Amino acid sequence: MSSCKSNSTYDLVSSHYGKYASTATESASAYNASVAESFGYSAEELASIPTGSNLGVSCGNPLATANLQPHETLIDLGCGGGLDVFLAARKLPQGRAIGVDMTPSMLSLARKNAASASPPITNVDFVEANITDISPLADGIADVIVSNCVINLVPDEEKPKVFREVFRLLKNGGRMAVSDMLTRREIPEDVRGDVGLYIGCVSGASRIEEYERWMKEAGFKDIAIIDTKSDVNVYKEGIISFDGDEKVSAGGQQTGGGCCGGTTIDPDQAEPAAKERAKRVANLDLNEFVGSFKIFAVKPQA
Repeated sequence: MSSCKSNSTYDLVSSHYGKYASTATESASAYNASVAESFGYSAEELASIPTGSNLGVSCGNPLATANLQPHETLIDLGCGGGLDVFLAARKLPQGRAIGVDMTPSMLSLARKNAASASPPITNVDFVEANITDISPLADGIADVIVSNCVINLVPDEEKPKVFREVFRLLKNGGRMAVSDMLTRREIPEDVRGDVGLYIGCVSGASRIEEYERWMKEAGFKDIAIIDTKSDVNVYKEGIISFDGDEKVSAGGQQTGGGCCGGTTIDPDQAEPAAKERAKRVANLDLNEFVGSFKIFAVKPQA
């Protein structure tokens, strides 16, 4: 993928999730809770964090395998509204949780959530950066790095950079605990090309062997990749409701956009096309193509 195409992908992801953060309301809380609970969060955990922290975009519970200790420093890659940051902060009374996200409105939401908690959550920080280059943070500052259904959104040719950054940021002996979507079989081209399925963390999923190779090349040891067997069709409601503004606007803007151009679609055709797409996605069994996986690895001692 060219750098132009990579930039277009980041713009697409940031635009969608930025708008999602800006419009997040309690009206979606039931759906968001059902997604989170289906991937391992308890109702008690979700009730313990600020409203608006859980945006229904999890594909696992990375904290379940992080084995946090009270004094440690944790970094969450792609923190969103702060779900895992706030849950971790409660377990780190002498430590700190740092959320990293590239979308300003997500960071604004996370900071607002921290301030609105009762009592306010103060042992947290939020940093604006792309997870392929977290230059604001120094080498070797983290005991644990987690991420929840975010790395799949990074363009394939840039995913190795994520693991190199994780390795750089971890202390010697530090650990990575990630939840992410990986493929179970080859994803068909029509699924790969659906923007809603990409934003919905399906069509950007990598193969297990790729993930393992990238971690080994970064220097990680003791790698474990485990299929949770969770039902990822729980995402369908959100994927089907994807409005496609980033792909086709009411004015017939170009698919893809940006410097890479795209295909212009007549606005009169947009509604029928959206209905056809919704029908096609509804008939897919997402579990055939992708699964939710737990990924764990250790940075060796020097």
